[in-house]
Amino acid sequence: MNEAVCKGRLADLALRFQEGEHEAVHELVAIYSRRIQAFVRTIVHSPELAEELTQDVFVRAYTKRNTLANRDKLEAWLFALARNCALKEMKRKRYRVESVVDQDEIAERAGGEDAPPQPREVQEAELAELLDEALAQLDEKRRQLMTLRYYSHLGLAEIAEVMEMPIGSVGTTISRSLAQLKDFFQSRGFRIEDLMP
Repeated sequence: MNEAVCKGRLADLALRFQEGEHEAVHELVAIYSRRIQAFVRTIVHSPELAEELTQDVFVRAYTKRNTLANRDKLEAWLFALARNCALKEMKRKRYRVESVVDQDEIAERAGGEDAPPQPREVQEAELAELLDEALAQLDEKRRQLMTLRYYSHLGLAEIAEVMEMPIGSVGTTISRSLAQLKDFFQSRGFRIEDLMP
């Protein structure tokens, strides 16, 4: 699907969402819930809280759907809501920092806790732990930027909107973060080009 068709479909989805169409709400959740949850986890460091806040994000999005001024910016609007929701929750309470990698999720993908892990699944679990450790090397802002870029797949302009930063600063910070992570991965015998899309 080319970019123009994809943007057209998202603009149509945004319109239907703003009109309160239930099918559009379900589509929005299906498309964005995992990406938003992964982003929220980088802020709150708790899988359970991230799941709860992701649900809150979609409830807030629905109640504030008429504040979406530009339907072409649906993604940035959703991620900005998610960031604000997570930061507000972190200010309200203090949470124990947990691993960004969900060990239950890794076990489930590997066939359950009792199933012997397969070579590919072991590699994926090790890679997930390595990525978690790498992201922990970054400060909070850089971790959010990297998650938005490489896990949530937002463009630089959308990231700039979500993070309320100039687009040039976003690009520079991501480049510097990649350089920092490159050293981290090389010290463990990996090439960052093989790990980051």
